[in-house]
Amino acid sequence: KFLFQGTNSNNAQNFISNIYPSDVKKTTDSFDSISSGIRDTLTAEFRVKHPERGIIWISVSVLITKRDESGNPKQLIGLLEDITERITIQQELIRAKEKAEESDRMKSAYLGNMSHKIRTPLNTIVGFSNLLTEEDIETEDKNNYINIIRHDTEQVLHLIDDMINIAKIDAEQLSVDKKTCSANELIESLSEYYKTNEKTNKIKFEVKTMLAKGKDVLLTDQSKLKEIMNSLLNNAFKFTNEGKIELGYFINPVDQKMILYVKDTGIGIPDEHKDKIFNRFFQVNLNTEGTGLGLTISQSLVKLLDGKIYFDSRLSEGSTFYVELPFNEF
Repeated sequence: KFLFQGTNSNNAQNFISNIYPSDVKKTTDSFDSISSGIRDTLTAEFRVKHPERGIIWISVSVLITKRDESGNPKQLIGLLEDITERITIQQELIRAKEKAEESDRMKSAYLGNMSHKIRTPLNTIVGFSNLLTEEDIETEDKNNYINIIRHDTEQVLHLIDDMINIAKIDAEQLSVDKKTCSANELIESLSEYYKTNEKTNKIKFEVKTMLAKGKDVLLTDQSKLKEIMNSLLNNAFKFTNEGKIELGYFINPVDQKMILYVKDTGIGIPDEHKDKIFNRFFQVNLNTEGTGLGLTISQSLVKLLDGKIYFDSRLSEGSTFYVELPFNEF
């Protein structure tokens, strides 16, 4: 009934005025083909403005059973059907298909890139290991070769660890062991490690804590939290070449949350990538070290800890990643 309601005395005009504006032309063109006598049947799908439900989809099927002497429609049989649910499901299936195709493309590109990332350090390890067998090698060169082998070995181990972790996440084999731990000690442990980073001569590295010793107690899985924060710090150093990186935490007493964060002045994240960075197989820059699984793994670990991870970022200005966890003063 609502389709024929309106301010016009002509039902047909009211019907047209209730059609969604961008669908009016194609719908009236279909109706014109019946009015002009070109055909006696019509099937059309279009959107209309429902007075309570907003925009809905309907299907119209019309059969002209009689025409007057001038050929104008005189009698018809028509069917109006609400197809909103069907159209919604179709659109969801299309989006799911597109998402699956994109994921498949990303997976193929990712696997090819992973093969390269594993092969390259392995070739380096083999090459410099062979050089170490030479008898006339000098001590300084020998130490340099050993450092290179150590660095690339750690890189391969990190790649393998990430792939094992993502497999465990898929198989739901990751578990948590929650115990009390000190947020200050966790921050201090991470800061001591990253103070030796080769970039700290160009980047200012700061640590900020909020609570006194004994008041900073978290009930969580310390090893998994450390893995999360280590991944965020690793990304910060990877994508920051100058400026500052800050590691710390603060308390939201109202919601009883502790928010740990890593803030940098690095390259930032483009707007078009912000909704993808937690996606598996997605890397903003395929040429950087690592698997690109760090944020995916971190997000899964944060969920296991009953927390959430989120970020703020501006291109060319930097990023801040937050890990929010339940916090009750002991």
